[in-house]
Amino acid sequence: MKKTCIRTVLALILSTAGASGTTLTYTDRTNWEAAVNTITLYNLGIDDPGQGTVFPAGGLIVSDLQVTGWVNTGQDLSRITPDSPPGQPWYQWGSGPFLRSGDKTGSNTVYIRIAFSAPVAAYGFNFGGGGGFEAPSTYGLPASITVTPQGIASSTVTTGYMPNWSFFGVTSTSQTFSYVDIAMNTTDRYVVIDDIAKALVNEAPPPPPPPSEIFEPGTLLQIGIGSALFLAGRRRFSMS
Repeated sequence: MKKTCIRTVLALILSTAGASGTTLTYTDRTNWEAAVNTITLYNLGIDDPGQGTVFPAGGLIVSDLQVTGWVNTGQDLSRITPDSPPGQPWYQWGSGPFLRSGDKTGSNTVYIRIAFSAPVAAYGFNFGGGGGFEAPSTYGLPASITVTPQGIASSTVTTGYMPNWSFFGVTSTSQTFSYVDIAMNTTDRYVVIDDIAKALVNEAPPPPPPPSEIFEPGTLLQIGIGSALFLAGRRRFSMS
């Protein structure tokens, strides 16, 4: 009985402490930036107008960031810099160079993974659905994309029309993240991403309780023993 009481008190304290952390996701870049500080925006490089770079195995590595595109188990990632003035209407995302995955078919899996060499508590990026030839001379129609951060549930969204980027961001005071996957669900489309950033979370750790609320040494043990003696006393009284 004594051990049970002590374990109950300790479990209550530990569960209360674990509930103090929060993990939040964002679909608006302005709101995400307001929740973080010390933002690092990664420079993904640039090519001559109308040109691009196809990255070999290992993808693009910049500082502590690695971006890799996948089609099934094979790697496929390109950096695109559109023509200026525009000569590539399917690539005019209005932000200079960006990264794109391979093409989605009816039977393959296509996604981009953003990985950090050191886990981060907050990150964000712009994304969209490239291609879209369902109507003549129309590019960049909305597409279905699933974002899967490490350790939390996936989010499936319908993107806007090109050149309107969608945004995904996350902040957490209860965990850190090493990677996030962005998968294309719509056939004959590809993922595009840009403006990848990491940051620190504004929210500070909770302060310690005031002195009047701090248990003295041995108090938890006394609570457990006292509860056990009280219950035992009641049992003896009811049996007499």
